Amino acid sequence: MKPTKLDRYKVVIASSNKSIHDKIETILKNIELLDLEIEILNGNSFAESRKILESRRDIALMIVDADMESKENVDLSAFVRDSLNNFVIRIIKINQPAEEFRAEYINKYDINNYGCRLSFENLYPTIRTAVMHYKEIVRLNNKLQNRYKEMTTNPLTHLYNRIKLYEDCNNCNNKTLILIDIIGFSSINENYGYEIGDLVLKELAAFLFSMYHDDYAIYHLDNDLFALTLELEKTEDIFTTVKDIQEDILALNIITNSFNNTLNISIGVAYQNEDNLLRRAELALKEARNIGINQIQYFSEDLKVLKKLKNTNYWGPIIKDALDNDGIVVNYQPIYNLETNRAQKYELLMRLKHNGTEYLPAEFLDAAVDTGQMYDIFRFMFTKACYFAQKTKTRFSVNIGDTEFEHEEFIEFIVATMKEYKVDPTLLSLEILEYNSIGENTLVREKIMQIHELGIAIVIDDFGINCSNFGQMKNLPIDTIKIDGSFIKNLPESKESKIVVKTIQTYAKEKNIKLVAEYISTQKVLENVLELEIEYGQGFYLCRPLSEEQLVNELLDR
Repeated sequence: MKPTKLDRYKVVIASSNKSIHDKIETILKNIELLDLEIEILNGNSFAESRKILESRRDIALMIVDADMESKENVDLSAFVRDSLNNFVIRIIKINQPAEEFRAEYINKYDINNYGCRLSFENLYPTIRTAVMHYKEIVRLNNKLQNRYKEMTTNPLTHLYNRIKLYEDCNNCNNKTLILIDIIGFSSINENYGYEIGDLVLKELAAFLFSMYHDDYAIYHLDNDLFALTLELEKTEDIFTTVKDIQEDILALNIITNSFNNTLNISIGVAYQNEDNLLRRAELALKEARNIGINQIQYFSEDLKVLKKLKNTNYWGPIIKDALDNDGIVVNYQPIYNLETNRAQKYELLMRLKHNGTEYLPAEFLDAAVDTGQMYDIFRFMFTKACYFAQKTKTRFSVNIGDTEFEHEEFIEFIVATMKEYKVDPTLLSLEILEYNSIGENTLVREKIMQIHELGIAIVIDDFGINCSNFGQMKNLPIDTIKIDGSFIKNLPESKESKIVVKTIQTYAKEKNIKLVAEYISTQKVLENVLELEIEYGQGFYLCRPLSEEQLVNELLDR
């Protein structure tokens, strides 16, 4: 049976001896007649051989005459492996004296045969094995390249992905990275379906590639996040460049199936003069999102998000240490019945003791939220409230953020702690500080109902700002509203503040909800609060927060 013809393989003969060229060519032609198609490339000197090797990356085999190397004082094997970084081509060395055999040389330069004699019987098996070896290496390399392409390409848009961006940033020290985030992309998926959302991403990817692929590397990092990298000789040019990109994208009207609209975007930009290029661009992008829609933000050390991150990194360990080692100080702010002018209950306020100084929550509370320690702080404060409520039979109020309700052991902790201290639940209140809308969170609403059913009063703190509004009161068992101090302290001078407070007072009276005025700081403010018939108040004018010792003494004096 006639052997199946294989691919055509290129073989370089590197020798300054014409007779060697002729002899090897004859052997190669005989091999070709058997089962290999071979193309011969002759290098009659090191210079000619080098030129061939530099210009071709598809050479399967190099047969090197050691005599030529010796005469010209060169080493083609070292040139191929070290200078060209070609580890695919196979190498056979002929005319190498047996006494100069060096195993370490063969291993270092991956030589297939060393000192092979010029005969068909010797060269045929060696050449055939070397070429088959080359073929297998090429096959494995192709497979590896295909796998690499899969690993570094987004399957939806076929742009480079995050893995490729990491690699590219590590291989260059002067890249500018532009992150482009689609604002509200989740709503496209929700309103039009994921299939349309995918089509929108494909359209944007195609637009970015068609517009910028000549000058930029383009990436699709995550669902709605794209990136461009480029190298600029003058970094100041980046401002004009990014603005042009923004205008191009904002002018793009994507029309696909039922979707026909433009996109809003946020852009974050960082220049790589140090490591962490992607992290810097992400921080800039986050700042752009915080500013508003269609904003561009460039990384700098003055970014608010970066300052917040540094604050979190600083305070996070300190908060944990304070919780573990009695570093939390509790003060007690009296809440007065303004008709009797007597403290009716006390709000627990925390301070953090560190290096001999007590810090207010404004210094570290954001860090506590970001490091997930608010629930631990609440546990500490609630335990304190239960202890003093049981001991003094006085009412105490504890602040809680809406996210703390979501902890899976929240209700169990409340019940277990009240049981441990044998406390009357009607002596306890939870003041909800809303970072997010509780009205839109079913889980939080359900737990508020459970807490109220236990007998604990529910108070809405800082009412009138952030998420606290009349819409949040619907279907919630609210016992008390604390009017935000920004309205109370301005009552003597601000007509608008009076209108807001009067509106809240009217609503609360209709709903039979108690009102507390915060930040009563002067006699004039107190007079305005009394005129508006608000029943309860707190603030420095009435009484400053009490230490634990002062609290005990005040309650004992009653």
